[in-house]
Amino acid sequence: MPTLEFFKLNLTKTTWSKKTWKLLNTPFGCLYLSRLLDSDSENHKHSTNFISLVLFGGYFEYTCEGLFKMYLPGSINKKLSGEYHKVCLLNKSKPTWILTFSY
Repeated sequence: MPTLEFFKLNLTKTTWSKKTWKLLNTPFGCLYLSRLLDSDSENHKHSTNFISLVLFGGYFEYTCEGLFKMYLPGSINKKLSGEYHKVCLLNKSKPTWILTFSY
């Protein structure tokens, strides 16, 4: 039976606009829960591939190629490492919650 320590959330990254907790760490990748409070100020890239699921809130994602897409609760976003993008929240008065698996 899992212990309480097994379920402990591990806060891995925090800024005034974003908090991320590592929920699970496996040899195949990591599962994170993130709370976004503000939009990105500039394009950025991630060091790993990831798949994310929007739980609450939502955002527009802009790419360097000039493309944009809206992600609402239930939407899935898949990115390869090194792909630049920028996230702009739909409603800055409410946080956006995202579940992400990075691999």
